Amino acid sequence: MLLDKSAIFNADDSKTEDIEIPEWGGTVRVKAMTYAQRTKYLNSITKDENGEVNDNNIMAKLVIASVIDENGNYMFSNGDMNQLTKKNSSIIDRIGLVATNLAGLKQEKEEDAVKN
Repeated sequence: MLLDKSAIFNADDSKTEDIEIPEWGGTVRVKAMTYAQRTKYLNSITKDENGEVNDNNIMAKLVIASVIDENGNYMFSNGDMNQLTKKNSSIIDRIGLVATNLAGLKQEKEEDAVKN
């Protein structure tokens, strides 16, 4: 079936993945970023004001951009960055890796590596 614009815009193509975090006593839900959210995220880590790569808090930024509550609302905001960076790094990385996969970021990095 050939799709029209209406079918594309009305399709629910969002993905989520629940991750058990035993250290926190429960589960968190990670939602795939939209294209606009992913672009904003990538811009936040690619270059700073001096043109240097700025990857500070890369995984915590992913957590903020992708963890949602049971109602689908984003759980964290940029104001939570300081508290998130004080949490166990392996947990933040675990959540960030799921967010990376859902956003297609891992695939992009692998393709870039193949090109180089």
